[in-house]
Formats: sequence, structure tokens, C-alpha cells
Amino acid sequence: AASGENPAFAGHTPADGAPAGILTIPSIGLSQVIVQGTSAADLQNGPGLMPKGAVPGSRGDAVVAGRRGTYGSPFRDLASLRAGAVVRVVDYLGRFDYRVTSVRVLGSGSVAIRPTAQPLLTLLTSRSSLPPSGLVEVNAVLTGKPLPTAIASPPTSTSELALGGDTSRWWQLLIWFVLLV
Repeated sequence: AASGENPAFAGHTPADGAPAGILTIPSIGLSQVIVQGTSAADLQNGPGLMPKGAVPGSRGDAVVAGRRGTYGSPFRDLASLRAGAVVRVVDYLGRFDYRVTSVRVLGSGSVAIRPTAQPLLTLLTSRSSLPPSGLVEVNAVLTGKPLPTAIASPPTSTSELALGGDTSRWWQLLIWFVLLV
């Protein structure tokens, strides 16, 4: 169903932090609500759909970032995925099945959304839990037909860079560290 056909969304993407779909990866036993946005606060509620990327099911790179070691650790087993694994997204545009094409470990740094006309899905998490270092990137391609036009998410704020965290919270981490020592 196209977004305009779903009265719950009336052709609009969900508000920041609101549920945007369901992500299912049977091979690792994952079934998780995806939220709109990737700020530190958004990712406390589940994996987040990165703004400026495509919406799953449309042409372009739809990027979903999630926590590996905190807030339920939804992406803790992401690195164990293999080529050919099925990734399903059900969102306000419909149901879309993807096949994993690669799993890569990347160095630290921000991730750029790839400009492409292909219908892609990229899943991101940190390479290790503590301290977070590097990224695990899972790339997948849509197995069916994409929606006829590219649909982009809303703009990105600086707090929504892939797993960048909330820099205003470092002092709390420092206090916990001192108390632990």
C-alpha cells in the first residue's frame, strides 16, 4: 500500500521517535520495532531509521542504526549475519524483503548514506559494546520491486549521526566510571 492509502500516516513519515515499522531477521531471532530517527534518545526505544536516507521499500539507501550492548541490545548479533539472510521490514508503505549481500567491519567515523537508485537497506551497529569502536555494517538489497519513486525521510540533526550518541551525557558516564573505580 502506498503511504497515501494508509490513513494512519496520511502520506507523512512518523514523528521523530515514533514507531516507523517492524524489522524482522529470522536467522538471528530478531523482531523489533523501528523508530523514526537515530538520536541517542530515539535509539533507547529501538533501532532507528536514519533521516535523509530512503524509506524501506523505495529506491535509495534506507539506513537503520541500533544499539549493540545497551537498551535491550537489539543489534548484538548483527555481525553474525551471512550473505543470503532474509531481512524483512514492514512499515507504513508495505512489506519488503531484503537479502543480505555483505557484512563489513568499518573503522570509527561517521557513515555517509550512499546515493543510489537501487533499493538498499543498511543496518549499522557498533563493533564492540564498551567502549564503542568502529561499526558493523550489513548491506542488503530488496528482493521484490521497489516503490515507483524514491521517498526520503526528514532531515537529520547532528544528534542523529549513526550511533553518535548524546554528547551532553558524557559527564554522567564519567561520574559512573569514577564511582566504579
